[in-house]
Amino acid sequence: MHIVRATFCLTTLLLVMPGHAQRLLREALQNDPLWVACAAPDPQTALRACTQIIDNADTDISARDRAIAFNNRGLAHLALDAADPAVADLRRGIELAPESATHHSNLGRALAESGQRTHATTAFDRAVELAPNAPNIRIARARFYRQPPAQHDRAFADLNAAIAAAPDDADAVYQRALLRLSDGYPPAPANSITGGSVCESNPLIAPQADLDAGRADLDRAIALDARHANAYLLRGAVHLRRGDIAAGCADLEKAAALSPELTNTVQSILVQLPGATPQARNDDDPVWRKCNDDAPERGIAACTQIIERGSAEAPRSRARALTTRGNIRNTQGERDAAYVDLSAAIAADPTYELAYMLRFIVFMNQMEAQLGDSAGIPRPDPATPYAFCCAALASAARLDAGLPDLDAAIRLNPDNHTTRMFRAVTLARRGDIERARADIERAAALAPDHTLIRQIREELR
Repeated sequence: MHIVRATFCLTTLLLVMPGHAQRLLREALQNDPLWVACAAPDPQTALRACTQIIDNADTDISARDRAIAFNNRGLAHLALDAADPAVADLRRGIELAPESATHHSNLGRALAESGQRTHATTAFDRAVELAPNAPNIRIARARFYRQPPAQHDRAFADLNAAIAAAPDDADAVYQRALLRLSDGYPPAPANSITGGSVCESNPLIAPQADLDAGRADLDRAIALDARHANAYLLRGAVHLRRGDIAAGCADLEKAAALSPELTNTVQSILVQLPGATPQARNDDDPVWRKCNDDAPERGIAACTQIIERGSAEAPRSRARALTTRGNIRNTQGERDAAYVDLSAAIAADPTYELAYMLRFIVFMNQMEAQLGDSAGIPRPDPATPYAFCCAALASAARLDAGLPDLDAAIRLNPDNHTTRMFRAVTLARRGDIERARADIERAAALAPDHTLIRQIREELR
């Protein structure tokens, strides 16, 4: 099979909520279009509006409101993977409003993203000191403690404190369930782990997870917020872990109904279940089976047939066919055609993580071919799927052009160790060693036995 088939029981991307970083907007400013734009979820919109507020010398605004503008612009930078300007803006906001726990918490997140864990700890600690009973502040620090190198005991303590301060906070309860189930902390007694996963591989739920305690937290979260899609998604995984397919499917379908952006994740789970329907599993279509054929000519012809169906195929299916054809063409040395296919796949479905990662690989292959043997690049064993890494490390030329694909893939799935490894290599060659180390540490935590990740990690120390 040509395409890299990523099979999940659940994807962390959609279970880990977006950072608990808080854009701010005072009630008195809610009728001002510029301020509303400054607090917009779209980072480009927020960036432009907040910059206009900050730079407008004719506007007489208080230090508190100016701090809000810096906070929101910092979060916009962070959403665009620009950690350094994010840190600068968030520090400026703290200078103007030093007693704001939210500003300190957001700074902690930005520092963590930039690999400055010690400074991030200080910022989160200050936030908790300022607002020890604010559940959102405790949740933000708990999320930080879950990141490698994890401090699960501290995360658990923060979540317990958040729940004690706000027993009706559904997200605090959900986050504790996530810690129990995804990280397996605290571990369950050995005799309480029952059932076996019906998914093929890589279950989100840790082998040592306390299913009873995690399920109890999820039941409570859903009772508090009947529209908590991620809680339904995770509870569905618990049901599947225990072999209860009917209950698992019911919860997964509820999650997708409440939050349509979870649909692809739900489908990736459902297609692995016994008895998945042809509508759910593309591989039951004979043309799709040929699209994944080991013979390149048959694979390209079948994928092309699927692509030419046009609107008869769902966007994800069209993106998958384009990605498969692009991957085949790349293995055949047709780099330019492969790049075109992968770009079309991203246009068809901008949420298809694999297309971004493979387009980056094609880009690296193109660069390696341009450098050629005369560049003195060490050639690894051709059997390794990461042969292009040596080329990436050997020259900084045009690396920036490939980086946005890795950034996009990581935004879609922050826990893909391969993509983290690719970005670590790229950032290191650009000289951004701190961010490279942060990525390779995350990759190592996700795949501790991966030989190449271990080698790169040693080189970056």
